[in-house]
Amino acid sequence: MNIKIYLSSKLIEKCTFCELYGLVEDLRDEIRFTVLDAKPLPNYTEPIGKICSVTDYMQFRTAQNDRTLREQLAREDNFLRLAISNSGRIKHVMAKVKGVTIESLNKLLIIYDEKGFSNLAENDLNAEDCDNDLLHLARLIKASKAESVGWTEKLHALAERNEIQRLYGVLLPVGKGLGMMFRKTALYYHFNEWVECIQQKDANAVKWTLLIDICFGVAIMSLIICFGNPGTRFMEFAEIVVDSLLQLLQTLRGNPIGLKLNGSLNEFFFSCFSYQVDLWWMFLIILSPAIQFLFVPLSILGLFGLSFQVAMLSDLIVLISLHAHCFYIYVAVLYRIEVGGIGALYRTVLGKKRNVLRDRVEAHDYMNRQLFLATLSFTVLLFLLPTILFYYIVFAS
Repeated sequence: MNIKIYLSSKLIEKCTFCELYGLVEDLRDEIRFTVLDAKPLPNYTEPIGKICSVTDYMQFRTAQNDRTLREQLAREDNFLRLAISNSGRIKHVMAKVKGVTIESLNKLLIIYDEKGFSNLAENDLNAEDCDNDLLHLARLIKASKAESVGWTEKLHALAERNEIQRLYGVLLPVGKGLGMMFRKTALYYHFNEWVECIQQKDANAVKWTLLIDICFGVAIMSLIICFGNPGTRFMEFAEIVVDSLLQLLQTLRGNPIGLKLNGSLNEFFFSCFSYQVDLWWMFLIILSPAIQFLFVPLSILGLFGLSFQVAMLSDLIVLISLHAHCFYIYVAVLYRIEVGGIGALYRTVLGKKRNVLRDRVEAHDYMNRQLFLATLSFTVLLFLLPTILFYYIVFAS
């Protein structure tokens, strides 16, 4: 007995791991697997096979001795397993015929292209003359596509137009960039954890948790509808925050709490951070219409629960306070350089150095000019440390 496998080329080109749907025919001297699509079809709702990775295939082969897996496989009648590599090459083909996996059967794998069969099945689909395998395959393909007549075909025809293809080519990088940004948001992480929680926890506990979450979310949505969109007063609060930050910088410019900070470095920090605050204020002015609009989906998310509103509010706060977070990054990097430089120069004054290869501190003989330069640099960094440390504490707080 031979096994003949007809597989659509689009399933191999996609190089995705999926279920296979189609028709299994038990003929007199062969068994024919005709794979039509990777999703259920009107006449073929049961999977006849699966495309998996080489790693999953080898794990499946080694796990066949498991009793639970044997009981699961015993229920399979005629089933096909294909293992493909990351480059799309077929590495292994396993066919289970009449409930028994037989490795010694002759398997013939035929990769076909659906577009090439568009003109082969113009006759009656119910005709009895199915001796020609290619004509029979063309009729099966046409029968599987017969149900999808109407607006779906119009959409496919519209998608194949040159204008749509060019527009798709322009918007695809933008969509990928927005998708990568969305996957970094707290809303996306919360949605994944929410789905995982529903799948793993007890149904009764999940029901009450979701009910309480949705009740709080609807309550917040009702408050927003009742008292109006808080985004309309966003610029008033933003102006208060910006003015407070400018007053804080003006206070740091002098001698805060009696500290004698370095005048030149302090003046430099004030000019840099005041310029950054001006940029932040311009950014908030440009962003204010979008902030007001984002409160609308924020309130609508109350239908899914308060947790979704909190996740989106977290992303909104990150977007608004982007420049303020940059202030901390600037000072934190400068503080780390300062502390690292003082530590390295302190070891130099003691006549030691750090061996990076062996990850240890060793004794070392320095020349006089090296010790003079190290002492001078250590003194300068040590006197600049209070100013940098004070700005670091303020912006870290």
